[in-house]
Amino acid sequence: MYKFFLFLLLIPVTSFCQTTKDRVLNDTTMAVGIVGEDGYVGKNVESYCYTGIDKYLKRGSAVLISGINNCKKSYSTEYSQFYEIIYNNQTYFIEKEKLLTELSYYSQIQNMSSSLADSFRTNAQRLGELLYEGDTKKALRFLDGCKSKGLAVLDWSFYDESEYTEGTSVSIKVYNPTQKTIKYLWFTFIGYNPVGDKVVDRKRGLNITMKGVGPIKPDESGTYKYTYVWFTDLVETVKIISIKVQYMDGTFKTITNPKEITLPNKLYEMLFEDE
Repeated sequence: MYKFFLFLLLIPVTSFCQTTKDRVLNDTTMAVGIVGEDGYVGKNVESYCYTGIDKYLKRGSAVLISGINNCKKSYSTEYSQFYEIIYNNQTYFIEKEKLLTELSYYSQIQNMSSSLADSFRTNAQRLGELLYEGDTKKALRFLDGCKSKGLAVLDWSFYDESEYTEGTSVSIKVYNPTQKTIKYLWFTFIGYNPVGDKVVDRKRGLNITMKGVGPIKPDESGTYKYTYVWFTDLVETVKIISIKVQYMDGTFKTITNPKEITLPNKLYEMLFEDE
């Protein structure tokens, strides 16, 4: 049984810039930031003023700001500045320059009284919990809606198999939301080159079907890795165009729109965060 950790921050953030009248933070204000580059964040700031590597956040991830940390380097007189953030109902630290947010937020939090800073942090934590709980329900509804479709795609990706050879591979993880055990699966892929033309593999042709072998019992998942699906590095984009599922009782399901059963990346990350 998987432990569901689900959270999706659905707050529109279009831009962050200095305005003539900055937004004033208080103990009931929500402060939001956007991660500016891929990288690790940590649950603490180490003695040399580096964060740990507890969580990898991708560029564009939305977070709540709950505080700051001014870290004095033990080997110099300089300070390093970090935002305290909440992501997926967990608290981390990120370098100030790696978070896109309103320019005045850091100085505003820095100038808060201790009691106001504590109240500001508590409010952010409560908001994080509420968002977490709401999106738990959303993700569970998504998986429940996949029951009639016969399958859910939890995560999938394509990648260059090796820098020394020509080849593009695919990895896919699926979940069985039904009450029947899955026996076999057939995934059909199509690849596109950088200018949008379909890639015809010299061995497998245009639409490439790969087989997966179960069993995948109800409420369990299975992961399949297919190496050298295309014997070329020209594949820039890949689409799953159909999935056929055979169950142990001999029945079949064919999914012609795999996108509708594919869990959004953020929800997948939170769903299987402890793995």
